[in-house]
Amino acid sequence: MSCRYKTKLRAVIAQIPAYYAKTTTPPIDRDNPWLQHQQQHWQETCVTARTRKGEDASSESGFTALDYPINGQREINNDGDDDDVEDRAIDRLRDYRPPPTSYELVPLSRRAAVLVLLYADAKGDLRVVLTIRAKTLSSYAGHAALPGGRADTLEETAFQTARREAREEIGLPDLNQSFPRPFSVEHLCEFPANLARTEVVVRPCVALLHSYDEETGENADPEVSLIPRLDAREVAAVFTAPFHNFLRMRDADDWGTEDPTEWYKGSWTGWHQSNWRMHQFFVPINSRSVVKPRSSSRMQKRAADELEEKAKSGEVTRYRVFGMTARILVDVARVAYGEDPEFEHNSHFGDEAMIANLRKMGRLSAVRKATDELTPETMQKAAKLS
Repeated sequence: MSCRYKTKLRAVIAQIPAYYAKTTTPPIDRDNPWLQHQQQHWQETCVTARTRKGEDASSESGFTALDYPINGQREINNDGDDDDVEDRAIDRLRDYRPPPTSYELVPLSRRAAVLVLLYADAKGDLRVVLTIRAKTLSSYAGHAALPGGRADTLEETAFQTARREAREEIGLPDLNQSFPRPFSVEHLCEFPANLARTEVVVRPCVALLHSYDEETGENADPEVSLIPRLDAREVAAVFTAPFHNFLRMRDADDWGTEDPTEWYKGSWTGWHQSNWRMHQFFVPINSRSVVKPRSSSRMQKRAADELEEKAKSGEVTRYRVFGMTARILVDVARVAYGEDPEFEHNSHFGDEAMIANLRKMGRLSAVRKATDELTPETMQKAAKLS
């Protein structure tokens, strides 16, 4: 992640036992098999950690604060410096194991993947790469989104899809291309699949952009040497946002004098026949943090120029991140930092149970229609199968 991460590795390993703090065991949700599977994994991880420390594995002391996302984790995070917080966030993502997925069971026409690409800025804080979709795109035009798109073949893995689409959309080298030194990408984990209203199953793939070369000792700042070199090939703009702040109600402290309450808005709505939290984040923009297309079609250039004009005039000072993209970022940040967000949220990750129920109903077929869209009636029928 950074040269500081490498130099602190031994110290971090030596301090691992000190990071484990006992807390009350959260109840396993018996009504949600997917969440139950993940909680069971966290429980097993905790028992292993306690056993390695010489404690009784049968103890009912519960999960460690590192293994389960609870508010109490902040107390542990605050004991160390910011580098330690971000290093531990990456370690948690490396260790994360998602429950079984329906992604490989749905037809090719229903598969898509997105890339949650993280990197450390000059201060060591993690940021995530996002895009503004061009008006030329067939779906979600003009929306903020993670790089990604549809699978090309049944043999293509979710990570391969996400990396290929990231190359096509923003010019990030894919699995068959080399990064300029000292950069490289590490695949960290995948998250439970999400369900789009268009009946597409979306698999989030989390990766870390390393900026330190162990062989040469060379270190670089991604925001100077790589991010500006990305090419918004199929999108109107590429921008970045502070990753940890997707658990916060307010702006980061160093974002100027703007109203701090402009960062987050949320509301509850009906979806999946249950209360569903809709998140909206408003990411501040400036000329340094936004990458525009180098060469583009007439419509794409028009969309990019329109964004730039609105930014210069002050009409647009923030990009709105909402919908599935916002939910994915909240879920990934919850696991990474071992924290619940400061705002209300749904406890489970992804939509695996609903995807499985829709398949039982004969939905998500191989033939996709332009009119495919989930209705409240369809969701109600699927929910009754649980």
